[in-house]
Amino acid sequence: MTTVGIRHLSFTLGDQRVSYRELPDIEQRIRELNIPDDEELWNWGYCRRSSKDYPAFIVDGCGELFASLAAAGIEIDAVLGCAPLHNSTERFMAALRSGVVPELAGSGERLRCVSDRDCVNVLQALADARDLIRSGCRHVLIMAAEKVEDERSRFRKYSVFSDFCLALVVSGQLEHCEYEIVDVQIRVDPRPGEDTSGILTRNLEKECVAGLLAEHGVAAAEISRFFYLNLFQPIAEMKAMHTGFAASQIYTAATKEIGHCYGADPFINMRTDLATGGGGHTYALCASGRGHAGAALVRRLR
Repeated sequence: MTTVGIRHLSFTLGDQRVSYRELPDIEQRIRELNIPDDEELWNWGYCRRSSKDYPAFIVDGCGELFASLAAAGIEIDAVLGCAPLHNSTERFMAALRSGVVPELAGSGERLRCVSDRDCVNVLQALADARDLIRSGCRHVLIMAAEKVEDERSRFRKYSVFSDFCLALVVSGQLEHCEYEIVDVQIRVDPRPGEDTSGILTRNLEKECVAGLLAEHGVAAAEISRFFYLNLFQPIAEMKAMHTGFAASQIYTAATKEIGHCYGADPFINMRTDLATGGGGHTYALCASGRGHAGAALVRRLR
């Protein structure tokens, strides 16, 4: 079976660094959400807002990707776009079709959307990309991007949303990859709720991660870092510890500064941790949303 890895991983954030206190009607929003207005408790911080229009933000966010592909002479065989939460899927796919695909060497016509997975979209795309590599593709590009249009909607009960653009290239040429994708699992919630209010107390993430690790004979204690969603810190820590990890394994260092970038968080956090001197070589990535949970076992190769 073909071994699959991550050959390129880059992201950009909105150019404006915004404190949650600068968001419109923030005190009213906090009252509406019925949560204590206590910054020390939640470790509230910043989000990133883009001053660019949506298509330009996506194209400009691919600068590092385009340079990397050109330098390595990589041709992209397929593109998987992860449907956004705050924008029209049609608008997102149109931006990829007009601004990203023409810049790619390769067929570029194999563009499809990964949808209906909420914050699990990027992990689902990773699983789909691995299948495409094993069916004959050489390199598959995963794209995810978000630009919040209603500033009041940035502040939610569990997170503050940022504008971001993520580019991830999955490859079967493991010798050129920085990470090996050991496995990916997606699980369906047998009792999905109408919103995300029940996610923090359900066991689906715990079962998904435990099943993934057990299948590969990896103990939770062997995981160097657990990369989860950038929820408010005590909530993320509670969920990670419920999933089976010690506080020392949970990565939350970037949450206050970066904010929540929906399903891209685990990958952004992994890249940020490595760039800032993070150690270890065995990682568990996890994301959850309405109806699904996903997990990936990843090994750092260099």
